[in-house]
Amino acid sequence: MISWAKKIGPHTAELVQTIIESRTYPEQAYRSCLGILRLENHYSKERLEKASARALKFGAHSFQSLRNILSSGLDRLEDTAGKVDATVVDHENVRGSQYYH
Repeated sequence: MISWAKKIGPHTAELVQTIIESRTYPEQAYRSCLGILRLENHYSKERLEKASARALKFGAHSFQSLRNILSSGLDRLEDTAGKVDATVVDHENVRGSQYYH
């Protein structure tokens, strides 16, 4: 299953491997993994790969989480984590750094 997922992309393969390793018995993960691989019938490889990367980033290691990411279009969003808006608003209620010293 991992080699099948590698044909979709490295993040999908990593997600499938993580799901398999998270179970006490690997056989318990087969249905989830097959569900993930079948999502390729409904979504493109690129979307499935981006959704898998997002699922790994947020620790959402399940078929249901991946399907929700795809159905809600979260895989299409730009990754804005870590980006800070450096715009400073000039307003009379905004206190400067001198206020706190």
